[in-house]
Amino acid sequence: MGVFGVNGCIFASNMLLDGNIPEYLEGSGKVKCTFQGLPLLPQSYTVKFSVRPSSGIGWIIPYQEVGYFHITGDLGDYGYKGDYVTYASRSTPVVVPYEWQLPDGSITPVSLDRPSTMPVASHDFSFRE
Repeated sequence: MGVFGVNGCIFASNMLLDGNIPEYLEGSGKVKCTFQGLPLLPQSYTVKFSVRPSSGIGWIIPYQEVGYFHITGDLGDYGYKGDYVTYASRSTPVVVPYEWQLPDGSITPVSLDRPSTMPVASHDFSFRE
């Protein structure tokens, strides 16, 4: 399964690579793949899917579009404030968290995680032997 943006495939899952191939499939059923934490810019995306035999040669179900989704939002809510933020819809869509360290020693992290505006509850645990 692949996820495509305006510039082509941006990431995929592949059982032939990760080794999570079922021994066999028979009859009707579902195969579900969940991507955890998608750090994507606001854009439109397409999902494509195929099924190959375990040999990897040929197709059981040819590669085809099976869905789409849209990421919407204001990048300002994530701390983005650059002069070119309006070009995000045409930019490379995946934002891997990174940080800038400037000559004055300041460090600025950048990601698509929203800054927390609510206090996070915590609890101390103690373990007994």
